[in-house]
Amino acid sequence: MATKPPPLYRGAPEQIVTPYAEPDPLMGASASIFARSSALSERVARTRAQSRVVRQQAWEHRLRSKAIRDQSAALKERFDDGVLGATPDDGVPWFSLAGVLGDRNVWARWAHGSLRCHPDLMTQARLLVELGTVFEHHDPPARVAATVTGAPAAVMMTLARACDRVVVVDFPRTSPL
Repeated sequence: MATKPPPLYRGAPEQIVTPYAEPDPLMGASASIFARSSALSERVARTRAQSRVVRQQAWEHRLRSKAIRDQSAALKERFDDGVLGATPDDGVPWFSLAGVLGDRNVWARWAHGSLRCHPDLMTQARLLVELGTVFEHHDPPARVAATVTGAPAAVMMTLARACDRVVVVDFPRTSPL
């Protein structure tokens, strides 16, 4: 049978204390430090996760702000009531287009190298040009960049793509379109 360790005397002989009766003060301090460091580690992990979310939101806001700024600059650009002139005609005497953009009816007319159109349609078409939109056809292979000042076929495709819905496209039967 195991025997108990002998009692220790501290100070007065009436104060008998066994060696394992009180926990070691260093052990208590160590446990306290460990608990605080665990709490701080959890807090750091939460803060890092929150900072990643905030960083993502800031990036999205910055991107949205840049898009709004670019669109605003396009809207503020002088447009002369939707008239563009001195464009090549490639044998196309005229074409016209009617469509819907948002909740508005829009129109465009190309006649002898001059384009007249609704200002909202022109703004949307210019945004397509600025974004570098390219129209591709696979058979026969063809790539046409969006434009509002180039060949009539490219201008017509750009204006049609700028509409939410195209209602009418009209051109002479003899034209190469």
